[in-house]
Amino acid sequence: MAAKSFINRSSFLEVKEQFSQQIQAMLAGGHSWSWLSQKIAEGLDLYLQTQLKKLPSFSQVEVVKLGSWSRQELCPRSDIDVLLLGSESSVLQFVDEAAKAHVRLQYRTPIDAKNWLEGVEDFDHLALMYAEALSKSDFSLQVESQKKRAWAQVTEVRDQIIDLMKEERERRNIRYDSLANYLEPNLKYGPGALRDLQQALVTVSFYPEVFKSYKKEVSYLENLKSFLLVLRHGLHLQGAGDILVASCQEVLAQQLGFSSRLEFTTKLQKNLSEINFYSQWIHELVKTNPIKIEQIKNKSIGHLGEAIDFLLHDDGLLAREKVREIVKNLDMDQAAQAKIKETIRCDLPEQKYLALFQSGIFYKAFHHLLRVKGLVQYDHYHRYTVDAHTLQALRFFCKTKSSPEKYLGKNKEWVKDFSSQDWDILLWALLYHDLAKGLKGSHSELGANIVIEELSALGFCSEFYNEVSWLVKSHLILSEAAFRKNPEDPSTWQWLMDQGVKPLRLKWLSALTAIDIMATNIEAWTPWKSDLLYRLVQQVLSPKVENFVVLADELEGVASHDVTEKFLSQLEPMLASSLPVEILKDEFVQLNEFKVKALPVRVWRQDDQYSWVRFHSYEDRKGLFLGWSKLLFASGCLVREAYVHTLDSLGAYNWLMIKTRKSTKVLTRQLNLKEEISSPTLPVRFNSIKLIETSKPGHWIIRFKGQDQRGALVGAVQALFDQGLQVHWARVHTWGDVLEDVFEVSGCDSSEVEGVMEKLRQNYC
Repeated sequence: MAAKSFINRSSFLEVKEQFSQQIQAMLAGGHSWSWLSQKIAEGLDLYLQTQLKKLPSFSQVEVVKLGSWSRQELCPRSDIDVLLLGSESSVLQFVDEAAKAHVRLQYRTPIDAKNWLEGVEDFDHLALMYAEALSKSDFSLQVESQKKRAWAQVTEVRDQIIDLMKEERERRNIRYDSLANYLEPNLKYGPGALRDLQQALVTVSFYPEVFKSYKKEVSYLENLKSFLLVLRHGLHLQGAGDILVASCQEVLAQQLGFSSRLEFTTKLQKNLSEINFYSQWIHELVKTNPIKIEQIKNKSIGHLGEAIDFLLHDDGLLAREKVREIVKNLDMDQAAQAKIKETIRCDLPEQKYLALFQSGIFYKAFHHLLRVKGLVQYDHYHRYTVDAHTLQALRFFCKTKSSPEKYLGKNKEWVKDFSSQDWDILLWALLYHDLAKGLKGSHSELGANIVIEELSALGFCSEFYNEVSWLVKSHLILSEAAFRKNPEDPSTWQWLMDQGVKPLRLKWLSALTAIDIMATNIEAWTPWKSDLLYRLVQQVLSPKVENFVVLADELEGVASHDVTEKFLSQLEPMLASSLPVEILKDEFVQLNEFKVKALPVRVWRQDDQYSWVRFHSYEDRKGLFLGWSKLLFASGCLVREAYVHTLDSLGAYNWLMIKTRKSTKVLTRQLNLKEEISSPTLPVRFNSIKLIETSKPGHWIIRFKGQDQRGALVGAVQALFDQGLQVHWARVHTWGDVLEDVFEVSGCDSSEVEGVMEKLRQNYC
């Protein structure tokens, strides 16, 4: 976290104005970022020196500038690192006076005034190597002498320092998964930021014999450092810390002369990627045998296929740097296309994908990937740029394929039987799913068209690329269905089917959805989302949904789309798995054609013990379901399940599963001949009668639960009728000797419902 600014309030506005003037001078004069960075550092250095020299005890101490101050990299919230020489009381007084002047010093004093390295850890040699005296005097000579002493010991300590820097870097990068392209990057500690850059440049200075032939690369990094320092300075002047939050990006873009925030952030993200790569490359270079370095440098690569083979054999950073230097001049010819198709497969290790990205191979092979390089996505969900997100998707693909239970949780169920082709289809869909971002229009639909165009050119068969195209087009629909729709609602299933979802596609899509979320932001892939996704896929793959979808297909064209859709939305989905589709289709036809008073009672025999009975009336009225229940009871039928509906414009429509040995013919004739029965109701008792919830104003859901007993359904419906309640729908189930009957009723308002419930419990519990 950046410290509080050492600039006092009275000077802060002046420094901000000076920054604006310096930017205008840079833009008007065509100067570089290095020029601007130097001007900023000189101004802050002068300000800080002036403030410290005003302190009463300044003459009693000697001040040695360390850290960013000595390197001319000061920013308004930089830590002020110094070495102080003088008596203990003078040093403490000076530090206290500085703090009161809003300059908080991070100081140390040498153990030995003649040898400042005495007792200093290897890592802290760095500070003394770049030390500078605060003012030109005889003391400056002493500082230079101590610096020479530190540099004289470089060869003894440099390997240890390099190892310590690597460990520190790895600890920092765990948080970022080693990717530089965070949309709100930390300009000091993030991957590819100033700390990485400084450590890389220190490494260069430690090994001049290694980097004498890499002056161009080092100069490039120096210029990138200047750009980041300018950004950090501007960010601090906005009152922010080291994290370039979205709210500050627009202001900086305008201040620095960029045409848009997008242009600014794209440049920044590309720079962070470059620093991230080259800082790692520098550390690997000094640890590599010189013979191997020469072998890589002298490697002859004539076409893209050879470059790919080279990386598949050696995916190290030196090999990646070798390829990225030449890849722009290589042609993407037919041989290269064939090599790309051969290489990108589901069994390619994660490290190889990283190498293909960082070497520039993927940006050469897929021009839309190059177009979205550094492209920022302005939302509160994505953590990376589009190209970095794509790389993350491929990396999480490899992790998921290797350890499905670890990454998918219960959703591993859907990938357990995947073939190599299934995994390959998923892989290519992940590669292309966001590559149309930045174009005008739906990136899903445009991406699907790009897939067909490019995968056909690569030589894939139409069956393969059409499935990849469908996945790219549909890659957001499962998130919509799982996280924003009701997985139990038939309209959700129908919506998915209308998008082209089939069982295997659904399994592909479940894995793609999970990996896409992980690659977007691993913290967004929560157990809650994993569970919602699993429940949806499980539901859609269940027999009841499969049969429901078949029924929906069969009903297409029987009536208007609106009538059919309303019927399906109100029909209990379990009926589709309990009754033959042809019966339900015939029912729907009759419901839309008969239109007299009611359809005749219908009976369908399921097996030797159980039959299904359907009652219907175009006019729903109070007591109707009670009459039908009594009719079944009087006919000697035991109700095991019941699905009671009130369908818009189609009336009361009820199916009940009964236990009976009567033939279909006998039972049908018996039920159609009998009028409403007025036989007495048997006394029944329930373990509990509970008000579950309010479904809508004036409607209530009531549950009866207890032991299975003769006449239980009639008793429950009679109880509701006696309280003046009308049944709108019911779900009646019996498991073994336990029954659970749930009813939606109306007929009382909120002031009466508790009284009604009390009477029901008194009479039937």
